[in-house]
Amino acid sequence: MRYAKQTTVSPDRSKGEIEKLLTRFGASEFGYWTSEDQAKVGFVHRGIRIEITLPLPKLADFTQTPTGRSRTMLQ
Repeated sequence: MRYAKQTTVSPDRSKGEIEKLLTRFGASEFGYWTSEDQAKVGFVHRGIRIEITLPLPKLADFTQTPTGRSRTMLQ
């Protein structure tokens, strides 16, 4: 099951919105990193490099429904 599977917003659109907002407040030099368990956004603001780490849910956390039933891969 893919994280945020139901969203209609593309990753590129999300990145664009993040950059637009941060640029408005004077940030520059953007970077994005992803791994299995986290996503990171980095930028420079007033000469200071800033990195924000966002934990991502584990696939194993979604193997069962809230009532304890096993999920299929399509769920």
